[in-house]
Amino acid sequence: MEKFYFICQKWLAVEKEDGFIERILPLADEYQKQEFSYVLSKQAYHSISEGHLWFSIFSPPSPNKFTRVQRCTCCFVLLLTAMFLNILYYDQIKEAHTQINNDQQAVEFIDEDHVKLNDDEDYLHSIEVCISFICKTSNQLDTYIYTGKHQTYNSGRYVYEFRGRLNYLRNNLSQLHQLNWIDSQTRAIIIQFTLYNSNSQLFISINLLTEFLSTGGIKSQSRFEPISFQEIQSLIKLKIVYFRNVWSFINLGIISCSWTNIGIYIWRYRE
Repeated sequence: MEKFYFICQKWLAVEKEDGFIERILPLADEYQKQEFSYVLSKQAYHSISEGHLWFSIFSPPSPNKFTRVQRCTCCFVLLLTAMFLNILYYDQIKEAHTQINNDQQAVEFIDEDHVKLNDDEDYLHSIEVCISFICKTSNQLDTYIYTGKHQTYNSGRYVYEFRGRLNYLRNNLSQLHQLNWIDSQTRAIIIQFTLYNSNSQLFISINLLTEFLSTGGIKSQSRFEPISFQEIQSLIKLKIVYFRNVWSFINLGIISCSWTNIGIYIWRYRE
């Protein structure tokens, strides 16, 4: 079946633009159908009215077989499922209390203060290795929970910080390996660090997660989150000219939505 396109892209209203309510629309050729403004408006309307499940409920009826009643049913199912999961996992983190060892001798033995040794004495283990065997909470570390593929992990527990020279870190890792810091009761290993590229002014937050399953399997995943200050530099450099570009508002909208998402996540976690 052959189709013909008549592109208007103008208002048919008295109070809009030139006020015409009648127009003569010629048959559109291939060049007009490939124009950016027409393709953008067409794709945006189709993505919102058909591609988005929630917005498609309020859009005008379409010849699609996926009816409005079926769309409403899917939306209510998703809404009820989300409410059920929130009720199921509500206040689970606050119920898990960490047992604290109040033994004063153990606290004095694993003290962060350096002890002076004689000339014929030496440390058996470095102080960082000893501290890594102390169970710490997320409040002490000022961190948040981490969600993996199979479970959600608290950001507390046992932590080793990579600080110092490379030979010193290798020696500490060898000691942790000899002391079985990672044993059969370990369920997950999370490695977090940040890289900085001075040439491109780019920060990258890297999270590496290895999960030890109860069946004996090992699952690993990685997450890379780049952070760039290019928009801030462009705003400072261009000033008012920066807001004359339409894409600048789109970039600022994306940044605002990202920070809003982070704020909502922190607010829900602190509840």
